[in-house]
Amino acid sequence: AILTATTDEDGYFIFENIPFGKWIIKELSCPKEYVLSDKLYDINITKDGELLSLAITNEFVSGTVRVIKLSQEDNNKKLGGAIFELYIDTDNNGVFDPNVDKLVGTLTEKELGVYEYGNLRYGGYFVYESKAPDEYIKDDRYFYFKITEAGQTVVIENEKGVGFVNEPIPIPEPEPEVPTSPQTGDNTNVWSAVVVGLTSLVVITIISIKLKKYNKS
Repeated sequence: AILTATTDEDGYFIFENIPFGKWIIKELSCPKEYVLSDKLYDINITKDGELLSLAITNEFVSGTVRVIKLSQEDNNKKLGGAIFELYIDTDNNGVFDPNVDKLVGTLTEKELGVYEYGNLRYGGYFVYESKAPDEYIKDDRYFYFKITEAGQTVVIENEKGVGFVNEPIPIPEPEPEVPTSPQTGDNTNVWSAVVVGLTSLVVITIISIKLKKYNKS
């Protein structure tokens, strides 16, 4: 480069005493929150004291966060129906503070078990699972990530190399049935047998007496 210029706090830059002729202006660096322009700008100085104006624009660095929700028991099973909230790290300290960090929105389920939020500008964020899929246990942690490159996709995992997994809610086992047993000391059947026996004895005795009387006469 023959000449270089640095922008001021308002974004303006000036090249002075440019010689007569055709020149090319190229951006060499820009703030980290923006994408460096690769465009070449042609200028042509044709007379002394000529003033040319040039506008160079930069796009924001933006990226995407993605969560792939899986079952802990079967990592091939994707889970739908979860809700993930997205918060911006307002104070840039990497630690979630409910009184400071602001809710941006919720991730969209693009397909079964795949949740995304795009067009996130350069900076730090938190992902929080506010609702787990039905019959699964929710993960109550806040996961920090940062967008630092244009087109970047950050995948949030709570189990490294696997994905964002949830354990199923345990199903309680049914209590075993306790067999019923006769009450101790229940003599109902015994007394019934005694009564029946006494009745029979009375009947037999009466019959015997009648028979004896009949024989005497």
